Amino acid sequence: IKRTGSHPYNLKSKDFVFVAKVAGNKVFTLGDHEPSSEARLHNQVYKARGDAKAVLHAHDKDALRCRRKLGGVVYLPPIPYGTQKSATAVAKASKKSDYIIQNKHGIVAIGKDIKSALKLIRQNHARFCELSAKSS
Repeated sequence: IKRTGSHPYNLKSKDFVFVAKVAGNKVFTLGDHEPSSEARLHNQVYKARGDAKAVLHAHDKDALRCRRKLGGVVYLPPIPYGTQKSATAVAKASKKSDYIIQNKHGIVAIGKDIKSALKLIRQNHARFCELSAKSS
């Protein structure tokens, strides 16, 4: 997972940490950096979805602003991010869809690999942009 404080637009290999174990609310990593506050969320989704090999979390402003709801998307209410409550809610939602929107926070895409999860983000982003353009 990316380390806390790393900028998502310019990630390098040094910006990632290896999560060795998650026990309750504690995340154990190898290396000198702290993991993203969303490490528990990723861990919970992997536990809930044995088929998941990539969990991407992003902040798609178009998806978050869109007032119309799209099919195939699970919508969650605002939940404080980085919390166990958020991790549990997203993991539960991941059993229903590969694409989840957490209101007032961000999106989560699940795939068999990073490429497929990123493709899902791009496809849904385009759908939200199209809806936004029609409603303008």
